[in-house]
Amino acid sequence: MEEQPYAARMQAEMISEIERASPEYIVFLSDDFSWGAYNKSQRHIFDWAGQYWTKNYDVVLPIEIQEPVRAEEAKALGQNPPPRKFILVLKRKVSEKANR
Repeated sequence: MEEQPYAARMQAEMISEIERASPEYIVFLSDDFSWGAYNKSQRHIFDWAGQYWTKNYDVVLPIEIQEPVRAEEAKALGQNPPPRKFILVLKRKVSEKANR
């Protein structure tokens, strides 16, 4: 996610590795701090992930990470609350071929 010349290629390689491995489970953390994302970061992997997961995976465990202190502080200061953070555990869908 760093702003550097190989960012797009590195994301494409990660996408390729995930598609090739077709893991049974995927754990995704929605937190820009964890990903090291910046305002100018290329976010192609996130667009791909949403489409790929919808087609190939089911969410089996969503976990919201609550930060009540930050949200309350933002509200007291008249600011927008911080973005929601969550963890998703996804399980690969069973293909129709496997069911036959």
